[in-house]
Amino acid sequence: MSMTDIVSLLNPEQQTAVQTIEGPLLIIAGAGTGKTRTLVHRLAYLAGRKGIPAEKLLAITFTARAADEMRVRVASLCSAGIDLAGLCIGTIHAFCYQILKNEGHRLNAVTDVKLVSPAEQARIIKKLVPQCIAERA
Repeated sequence: MSMTDIVSLLNPEQQTAVQTIEGPLLIIAGAGTGKTRTLVHRLAYLAGRKGIPAEKLLAITFTARAADEMRVRVASLCSAGIDLAGLCIGTIHAFCYQILKNEGHRLNAVTDVKLVSPAEQARIIKKLVPQCIAERA
């Protein structure tokens, strides 16, 4: 798909969002209104037409599934010559985790944080619930 098509396939509001390159952009809209489509097209436009290095771009979603979908959709819109290796698309949770892990020392925060798997979460809860009940008795 050409860079012209990336913009021309959108409605006027989406086109404005895609083509705005000064400063950050926040898109707030209801379900099914094209937020993800707009963000995907914006990332492809900025990396492809404007030549902004992928490592300078950030897209944050709430779910891992949405982040995975965005990565696939951006790659499908961009031509083969566009390097997307440094593109950061992820969940708010993953983004904050990376900040804590890499920059937490600046806040005197613990930086050796670890993610806990669902199975480990269940084990911890099973261990702590009886203790909490006993303390309240």
